[in-house]
Parts: sequence; structure tokens; C-alpha cells
Amino acid sequence: MITNQVILLGYVGTDPQFKKTSKNQFFIKFSLATHESFKDKNGILQAQTHWHPVSIWGEDLALHLFETIHKGDKVRVEGKLKSHQWTDAQGKTRTSYEILINPFFGSCLLLPLIKKAEKIQINIEIDDEEEEENLALLNHPC
Repeated sequence: MITNQVILLGYVGTDPQFKKTSKNQFFIKFSLATHESFKDKNGILQAQTHWHPVSIWGEDLALHLFETIHKGDKVRVEGKLKSHQWTDAQGKTRTSYEILINPFFGSCLLLPLIKKAEKIQINIEIDDEEEEENLALLNHPC
């Protein structure tokens, strides 16, 4: 079975716009920015931002996310990749893509942002006796 599934982690680039179709279907739209870094052929670090339009359908889901997410929030979206084709003024066929989420498929999760100053240091103490017992159990022939 082949499925159409996209998962992106990025930052909300625009405040969501709440919309309603002529058939009383509710949805929100916003842009999502993802970033990637790579070294070019000269070994220089380059950064690139990609913008992804996201639309979330369903009155309850759209209204909840409209009230919850805002520009600058870090989110994880999971949805379907949907293409749209049209002919421009010069007669050339154009294609655009969006991430589609609806109540039956996909999700949008708001992720907490942790600033460097807020990071918590955790000290883990290792119990050598317990570690030896666990290793003995793992290495024991069944």
C-alpha cells in the first residue's frame, strides 16, 4: 500500500487565517518555515529556508488551532501533500503544493521552545551494581 504522508518540523511563518467555504466548511491556512544547513562545494556552511503552505480542515480542529498557534511557534505537522495545477497568464502550466490536514488524517502539534538560558542540567548517577546485574541479564542465554 502506498500512502501520501508528509511530516515537517518548523516555525509558523504567518498567523493562521480562519476561513469558511461557501459550503460552510471551515479551515485555517498558514505558512510553515523549515530550515536546513549544508556545506557547499567550497566547504562553506550555507543555510536555506523552505516555505510550506499548510491548510487544516474541520471546524473543531481549525478553530482550536486558530486559537492556539501563532506566528513564531514551533510546530510539527503531519499531513498529506496536495498539488494544485493551473495555467498562468502566459499559458504555462504551474503547480503548487500544500500540506493538507483534516480530522481524519494528520496532526499539528505545538512544540515547546526551550531557550538556552532555560535548559535544565540533569546529573545522572550510575549505579555500577545495578548496571552489572542488567548486563548479566542481557547476556544470559535464554
